[in-house]
Amino acid sequence: MKRILLILGIALAFVACDKENQEENLSSLLYDNSGYVKLSQDYVFFDKEKGGTITIEAEEDAYVDGISRQVGTKLDSEVFYDITPPDYVVTLDQILEYEEFTTPGLKVIPNGFRKFTIIVEPNCGYDLYHVGIVKIVETKKYGKVGGRGGNSFKVVLQ
Repeated sequence: MKRILLILGIALAFVACDKENQEENLSSLLYDNSGYVKLSQDYVFFDKEKGGTITIEAEEDAYVDGISRQVGTKLDSEVFYDITPPDYVVTLDQILEYEEFTTPGLKVIPNGFRKFTIIVEPNCGYDLYHVGIVKIVETKKYGKVGGRGGNSFKVVLQ
């Protein structure tokens, strides 16, 4: 009986350790495989009065996580996802909820996970936009999720 209890105790300890390692591994996986997303270009210049449209491409699957807009030194941001404990991930289901991302004067339309069409309205009232683009990574626990870090595509208005 003592042997059975000992074996059960050891088995439970292994399960508990394995669960802790999975949580740590998810965090390190997201950081190790995330970061910079290479885009077909990093910025574009548009005439403030005319606005414009551009399509950019990412080398890997990615998504838009936020947009910042600036007038002079005043900066405002829109973040599109709520992340919650314990793992603080943006799931693929959350990413797929958006067919377009809008902020005053600018719209981003994803064309799959690698192309993004960016439309700037004429006379939008802003000097600069930063479109945050983040890599999508594969995890065992959640499947495809948003990584950590990313890249910012800049729209400069002159």
